[in-house]
Amino acid sequence: MGSNKNGSKEGHDQRQIAATETWLQHEREFYRWQAEKIDLIEDTLKGLRRHGALVDVGCFTGWATARYKALGFARAVGLDISEFALERAANKGIEPRSWHAGAERCPAGDGEFDTVIAADVIEHIVDTDAFLSELHRILTPRGTMIVTTPNLAFWLSRIRLLLGKPPWSYPGTSPTVRADVMIDLNHIRVNTRREWEALFGKSEFDVRRARGWSILHAHGASIGVRLRRAVDRVMTRRPETAFGLLFGVGKKRLKRAGGALAGGESTASGGTGVA
Repeated sequence: MGSNKNGSKEGHDQRQIAATETWLQHEREFYRWQAEKIDLIEDTLKGLRRHGALVDVGCFTGWATARYKALGFARAVGLDISEFALERAANKGIEPRSWHAGAERCPAGDGEFDTVIAADVIEHIVDTDAFLSELHRILTPRGTMIVTTPNLAFWLSRIRLLLGKPPWSYPGTSPTVRADVMIDLNHIRVNTRREWEALFGKSEFDVRRARGWSILHAHGASIGVRLRRAVDRVMTRRPETAFGLLFGVGKKRLKRAGGALAGGESTASGGTGVA
């Protein structure tokens, strides 16, 4: 059988760009679906020392990036694979930089950023090890990284599996075919809190906080949806059963004899950890 470009890494990258450019035509709708997640990221940032430089990986049009910058950061950089998205971000005062995440070196200096945000990007990445290695490199030693991603163990996904249906946001059996509308053909990796935390640990990050978020606010107002939303508000309190996961992580610090951190802080102090 001949090679299929649709199933190749090149084909995946082209679909990512095409999906971004489709959403560019529906920017307001895109951010309506992202509203709760963006609010949670903003709330998480308010618990940090907001200074210096922030970078938003997968910044899209920069609307959310501009909100984050307004919290007190001196400057904000937006990274994206789409040049059209970066043009819109630049119009909002965001410094645009093109990056094919996970496939090439990030166009940033070592330790350039005090805060790194990667919202719903990692599930699209083929080489997540290389991706996190680059984010580790560009983060300051005491900086914070915020990562969001869909949760494989979402409570509604558990029910769907019992009914013989795939979880929400799950990658397809093929990059081009799906029988269920909840399959996301642009996703590569969707997993649980524990598995993501294992990857962060292997990538020399300490997980300082995990939180849950939802998209059910954008699902209409029928009686069935309102009932699911009521249950969802309870289930989202536990990241393990929420639709989406938010991780606040920082670089691991070397310990001296006696348990003190090399930076002169104890592990109990929290440092620049997420509040």
